[in-house]
Amino acid sequence: MKPEFHNNEPRSQVVFRFHQRVLFETGTCERSLAAAIVDNYLDAVPAAHRIVEFHVGTTAETADRAMKANAQIIKRYVTGAVKLPVDLEESWVKAFPDDIRLECKRELARRYGFLGAKAPTAEVGRAITISCVMREHADVIDAYAQSKTCGSLASKQRLMKEIADAQAALATLQAELAAEITGDAE
Repeated sequence: MKPEFHNNEPRSQVVFRFHQRVLFETGTCERSLAAAIVDNYLDAVPAAHRIVEFHVGTTAETADRAMKANAQIIKRYVTGAVKLPVDLEESWVKAFPDDIRLECKRELARRYGFLGAKAPTAEVGRAITISCVMREHADVIDAYAQSKTCGSLASKQRLMKEIADAQAALATLQAELAAEITGDAE
């Protein structure tokens, strides 16, 4: 059984939904979030391959003007005046705080039918992964109880999301263990 998450919603709208959530939940201002998106894009995409032309300032005055202009460019994407180019998606999502970024990445991965599990890395310890697995499973139990209590479509959709998140956390733990067994992890 495959969970369904806003499948009629374009990828850009998923990103913009999380963008609005970042602004609402964290108190980050539009200009700061736009600056993070721009910085990520300029760092990640070589100049010869960039399709979005952001402004760069060389003095304090021109940097401020560039920041305002870049915030306007980002706003045009969010409002739908300009379509979001695929090259900008990763930089945009990377600008989100860790917890919201992970949730957004998982939702985007699910659109392809993937679990959205994090690949194991040397700096991620098993204690962190186990606590993540436990937290995700606690969220499943909470969503399950809510689903049984009210039985609404929204509560059942939340339960599906929480189950997928728990599966992803377990897949990450499994990948870390497999890497240890094969000697690929430190």
